Amino acid sequence: MSGQRSHLAAALVSAVFALVGAAGPTGPHTVRPAPSSVRGGPETLSAPGWYQVPTDHPTPANDPLPAALMLGTSGRPGPVIDVGQAQAVVAALWHLRDVAFQISSNTPAGRRFMAEFESGPALESDEVTCGCTDRTVRAPISAESLLVTRQTTYPATFLAEAITNLKGSPYIQYLIISRQSASQPWKVVSDPGYLGSASLDRPGAVTDGFDNATPPGPASRSLPQQLAAYWQAWTITRHAPASSDLEPGQWTTQAGAQMANTPDGAIRQFNGLPGYYLYHGGGPQEIWQFGTGTGGLTCGVVREETYWDYPGSKLYQPENNDNWGSTIAPGLYRAIVSSSISQPCFLQGPVSQERVVSGSLIEDAMLGVGW
Repeated sequence: MSGQRSHLAAALVSAVFALVGAAGPTGPHTVRPAPSSVRGGPETLSAPGWYQVPTDHPTPANDPLPAALMLGTSGRPGPVIDVGQAQAVVAALWHLRDVAFQISSNTPAGRRFMAEFESGPALESDEVTCGCTDRTVRAPISAESLLVTRQTTYPATFLAEAITNLKGSPYIQYLIISRQSASQPWKVVSDPGYLGSASLDRPGAVTDGFDNATPPGPASRSLPQQLAAYWQAWTITRHAPASSDLEPGQWTTQAGAQMANTPDGAIRQFNGLPGYYLYHGGGPQEIWQFGTGTGGLTCGVVREETYWDYPGSKLYQPENNDNWGSTIAPGLYRAIVSSSISQPCFLQGPVSQERVVSGSLIEDAMLGVGW
């Protein structure tokens, strides 16, 4: 069964359609595919559920960090950070991420180093735990925009957007940067991005450099879960939901059409196995909202699990681990579950629908079931 190691390259199809889903800790959900026409033989299985594939986060290294990551005050009497300080924080974190990617984020040393200045979905996305791929160093920033609100207490968060280059192509990188207390450094907690060119979001109603634009309302916090349900509908029904608040585009209608080509339970050509997909929106602590000069911006998380089985037989991982990557021990398995993370952002403009501006899927971890 050579070639089973990873579904990432084939599943993404291309950078334009780089998503096969997402999921998150919103409780178990069961997909019910068509019975024996897909799964047959003596090992016919029940429909897969949510496995919550574990991610082995490393213990952070103890390397000295740039002094810029401690910029700011206790919040008394003024703001914990201003725009000039935020620019220095972004420059320091951009350099640290380049160093970590050069060390290689799928090595123990690279992962421990990265854990010093990243956490949350950013660390989950960047510290490669599936043993299947690596991260690419970004080019220097050619233009940037900061959305920094006046905050007088911790935790505090701000958004940086940068125009850069990834593998020779224009790339828009978002960095959501947060600090939990005055005794801890600023860290990247989420790092959405997408290939292409676009105008950066700018602050609205600026006062002393601070962004006073109104952030999205509470209802927008459900957008990641809406996108998860939207993708789930395409994989089950091959159609979009009957109604949706999401604007047609790259990460909605175009991505959905790709999902419809390989729906839930279909045999994937690249490995000869049926795949079953579950998508969950992230938790409430994984949502960040900002006001911009043109509308609200909500960023969150969608996670995906793909359940691979081999009807009537077992899945095999040889001693050299070349079928399923280094995290799956050699042996026979009833199924392999792979997990991925997407960090979508949603722009709320003057029209009623929300535009999804990022959504790439990053393969995260794998789990062998029923050894």
